[in-house]
Amino acid sequence: MNYSFSSNGTLTINLSDGTSITGGQVLLQNVTSPEALQQAGQNLYTNMSNAGPLAAAVAPGNSGTGSLVAGSLEESNVDLASQFSQLIVAQRGFQAGSQIITTSDEVLQDVVNLKRS
Repeated sequence: MNYSFSSNGTLTINLSDGTSITGGQVLLQNVTSPEALQQAGQNLYTNMSNAGPLAAAVAPGNSGTGSLVAGSLEESNVDLASQFSQLIVAQRGFQAGSQIITTSDEVLQDVVNLKRS
């Protein structure tokens, strides 16, 4: 037995004897305020009532909901190389700032020592 989803969200179950059963359908929901949704983890969101759902859930591709692409993975929204580059730049900036403070402290210490002598 295996299963697949069509682009309109319909579930088709293929049995080992060659017969197919059409099951349920994945529905999508638009909201008026997506920023009101709260992340619950693992790609799940809560607080749907405050996000303002628009009418009823609809089949993919209708009412501006987008479509389903079965058998594919969504790309990450994080550019890992860029994030690491920014982390290295921030770390180098911190090191430079730390070195400036150390050098400034040494210079001030020398000035104080000159005044004492």
